[in-house]
Amino acid sequence: MDGALSRSETLMSIPEGSDIKKNNRLLWITGASVKGRRHEQSGQPCQDAFAISGEGERWGVAVADGVGSATHAETGASIAVNKAVQSLLSREQNCTESQGEDLIRYAFLQAREAVVTEARAKGVSPSELASTLIVGYFKAGKICIGHIGDGIVVGVKSGELKILSSPDTGEYANETACLVENNWEDNLRIIQPTEIDQCIIATDGCQGALAIRKGGKFQPYEPFILPLLSFISRKLGEHGNPDSDIAGLLASQRMQEFSGDDKTLVVLVNPHHPDHPEG
Repeated sequence: MDGALSRSETLMSIPEGSDIKKNNRLLWITGASVKGRRHEQSGQPCQDAFAISGEGERWGVAVADGVGSATHAETGASIAVNKAVQSLLSREQNCTESQGEDLIRYAFLQAREAVVTEARAKGVSPSELASTLIVGYFKAGKICIGHIGDGIVVGVKSGELKILSSPDTGEYANETACLVENNWEDNLRIIQPTEIDQCIIATDGCQGALAIRKGGKFQPYEPFILPLLSFISRKLGEHGNPDSDIAGLLASQRMQEFSGDDKTLVVLVNPHHPDHPEG
């Protein structure tokens, strides 16, 4: 998809091999999802999805990773991100501590109900549409984040990298919390409004490239993140489209060596921060 989408286009959900850039004066968003090596070999569909919606200073982003053991994982992930983003923008809220938390919780509730409704229509357990979910609401230079399951969110402010939300990997290997679980509210982590210049939201297939563990905690891996953000910001500043570049990176041999899982990576760029070419 070449060039920027018009601001009148409100919602995109990209389950596989697609790209998008939302371009306006207040925020640029670019990203891609690609099928991992395991699903390439098995012939299964990509089970990641992401959605973007908004205009002006209000933007919603959602990223989901369908659970591999779920028979309709890709459907559940797609429904979750679409409904979450729609719900975020259905209310006029500021990105304050109280309003942001209420809005994020509402988006997760609506996303979960949409997935459960689809499961009922299919005559299957909601667990067959299970997925993780990360939701971000951006307004006036701040982002509020909600997170269930694995995946990661990295923010940048004034050149300083910070893990805004770490993966929840569960008690056992390859286990993580899911949106459709009965105790979903207990697993929902809400990160209070944070000022950002740039932000990366990604599924667990990208975790190995974006972060390392030190002392039991995830730390942003600067040698990967900083060149990536520099390239994306520069290309956006030149009115280029980095979506295909992100897709190519995610499909590269090096990224496949980090993980054979599906991969989604979404980047938010504030074009007015001092380090941006057009700032």
